[in-house]
Amino acid sequence: MLIPLTEHGFGVGVTLCGCPRACGDKKEFKARARHHLLIAGESVNGSATPQKHLTETVQKGLENILNQYTYEFPRP
Repeated sequence: MLIPLTEHGFGVGVTLCGCPRACGDKKEFKARARHHLLIAGESVNGSATPQKHLTETVQKGLENILNQYTYEFPRP
């Protein structure tokens, strides 16, 4: 985990487990994130994903999460 868990939580949580058992998938972590992505072994959010497609599947998952946010950038 790269960010501290605060009482206020956080927007996006990503759990990366090396084993297919998803031992790092903790309820207390997911409960504090508005959105969560779980990569465990050769699966993404519980869906089997061949190793050669892991990167693109994770990228699509993160893009889907980020597309749910609306950003307004200040104009120069």
